[in-house]
Amino acid sequence: MSKLTTWFFVLVLTIPLLIPLMKAGYPVTHDGLWAVVRQAEMHRELKDGQFPPRWSNYLNHGYGYPLFSFTYPLPYLLGEVFVLSGFGLVTSVKLLFALSVLGSAVSFFLLSNYLWNKWGGLVATAFYLYAPYRMLNLFVRGSLGESLAFVLYPLLFFLGLKLIRKPEPLTSVLLALFTALLITTHNISVILFAPFFAAWLLFHLWQEKLLVTRNVFLLSISLSIGVLLAAFFWLPAMAEKPLIALNQVPLVDKRSSFLTMPELLGQVKSAQTGIQLTPGLFHLLSAIVGIWFIVKQVKTVQQKYTALFLNLLAGVTLLLLFPVSLPIWQLPFLKEIDFPWRVLGMLTFLLSLLTGVMITEKSGKYFAIPLILGIVIVNLQYVKVTSRIYETDAYFATNDATTTSHDELMPVGVSEKPKNRPANFVETGSAQAIISGYTERSSQINFQITTDINTWARLHKLQFPGWKLYINGKQTAVETVPKTGIMQFTVPSGTSNVVFVFTNTPVRIVANALSVAGIFSLAGLWIVSRKLFPSS
Repeated sequence: MSKLTTWFFVLVLTIPLLIPLMKAGYPVTHDGLWAVVRQAEMHRELKDGQFPPRWSNYLNHGYGYPLFSFTYPLPYLLGEVFVLSGFGLVTSVKLLFALSVLGSAVSFFLLSNYLWNKWGGLVATAFYLYAPYRMLNLFVRGSLGESLAFVLYPLLFFLGLKLIRKPEPLTSVLLALFTALLITTHNISVILFAPFFAAWLLFHLWQEKLLVTRNVFLLSISLSIGVLLAAFFWLPAMAEKPLIALNQVPLVDKRSSFLTMPELLGQVKSAQTGIQLTPGLFHLLSAIVGIWFIVKQVKTVQQKYTALFLNLLAGVTLLLLFPVSLPIWQLPFLKEIDFPWRVLGMLTFLLSLLTGVMITEKSGKYFAIPLILGIVIVNLQYVKVTSRIYETDAYFATNDATTTSHDELMPVGVSEKPKNRPANFVETGSAQAIISGYTERSSQINFQITTDINTWARLHKLQFPGWKLYINGKQTAVETVPKTGIMQFTVPSGTSNVVFVFTNTPVRIVANALSVAGIFSLAGLWIVSRKLFPSS
């Protein structure tokens, strides 16, 4: 089978998953509707010149909300490319979900073909695309960030392994870029993926006997630059997390979020969530059968050790789904994850990759097609949109809720949450005061106050680090009103020009500078890798 034919089959596998996404209307899912609202907000912030986007002036009923200070921005930055290309908000988000399907098919085949062979790659890709948890994210949960992260898992495994085995300048630069992309695509996926990725790299460095060589140096530099590129997002998010409600109260009790064996096997839905949380019985059985193939049929030592190591990682991942792993979930970073069952994403990735080891070049033509048809037919039941919404972009663009399940990004101290947009965003302590010329953008608010006495005034926007107030060109102190968290200040008698500007704090300035440094470091990485490996 030629390369062109092979890639044609890879793309054909995606068609049943793409059809529901391309039909008229927008699928109603847990988080999918919020994705369109967030895309509308991203468009507003970028249009106003706020970059990188951090503060939403429109959401939270107009009181403001630090949405993209803590919520992964890359999916919506990518969506903005579609919006600016003339696609509507709804269509743009649907295209992002479709891109997650196409991208994961391509990236996973690259990895599985590299590890096993083209037939094994096709089987593994089919298992990856039609894993129950993958389709749960697409058609039930509507998790845009996690769906796109499934494109990046295999790419990073592939690039990391390739850089170890055959270092090249382009590979080193791509590894840095895609590391940054994952960090800004889905926060939780990064935390779950990082330990397994580190183990994958260390195992292959050991296997290749390269633990103390220039390969390690180049690998470390590439990953470090990737982290540096994404600093604009992760550094302020970590530094400012103590300022939001999420830092004080966890969303759920982890002890109620582990799986039971019937849930793992797909026999019952999760008692807590009401959704089916399973890696798929077909996937689990294939991994078990795969052990026999590893022992009996895998001929090269390199492939055999790789497959055994993947089995070990899958075993660790399985353990994390059950209550016995609770102490592990209390470790730094892992304790930030609300639902332990989210590790199903990594388990899906590992189990799917393992299925490819069962197929050799000789047996491929006999076993690959039946296995592919089998997984598609058995799991096609999960490719289902229960309902659709037929609203225009304006419906989503005018939705001004917080787009989070528990308003967890609300600044600390806000106990009286906004429920409606205020009739007037500015109020004063003087009944005779006149407020005029009110205009606002996502990071700047302007108005005039005319009063014959000194008085207090309130702006019905939440106080958050970065807001600065200028009255008649002079910076003025701002207080926070207890419980509501809105901003209060004093205005002198006469007519005052009032300007509120949302600025970068010192930590944001440093973070932005680090990301800019990361961009320039890519050129240095290319030069260094060329010198280290001139024959590449």
